[in-house]
Amino acid sequence: MDSTETVGTTAHQARRRRSPRSVVARAAVAAAAGVLTGLLAACVPGSGSETCVSWASFPDDAARTEQADLVVDATVVEQAGTRSMFGAEATVWSIEVGSVVKGDAEPGERLEVVSTPPTCTGEAYPDGDPLDVAGEVRLYLKDAASFQLPGSGDGWALITPLDGVGEAP
Repeated sequence: MDSTETVGTTAHQARRRRSPRSVVARAAVAAAAGVLTGLLAACVPGSGSETCVSWASFPDDAARTEQADLVVDATVVEQAGTRSMFGAEATVWSIEVGSVVKGDAEPGERLEVVSTPPTCTGEAYPDGDPLDVAGEVRLYLKDAASFQLPGSGDGWALITPLDGVGEAP
């Protein structure tokens, strides 16, 4: 018998054996990959589930304005329909711009705005739709595509479900 061989295995097979620690590590990686695959499947459009978003909170109007692409004082005119956003059914509203604080819009212009939904709550707007309001309000809007999340869509949307609508001065 050659000194580099082990009984029952070749030298090549002996070098390829893994320590018990590496076997456990591989099993843990495989289990974690399975969990991650399940979580990512919840984020795939058409999989029947929503993308769960943890929304940032902005402390004041200056922070909301900085985050927004468009800030307008506007009147919500009417519901214009619905569309899917992050896997949830979101309401689309027609608004009429009164004045522009930041961004590219004109007073008197009508825009369609998606009321960004909170996600993974079991219902579209558990605390009420933030755009279902009367009178003039300040709207902090983003191009929905800039959320860079599956299912965000395009067009104007509130920066978050919590901070997208404020009081007009």
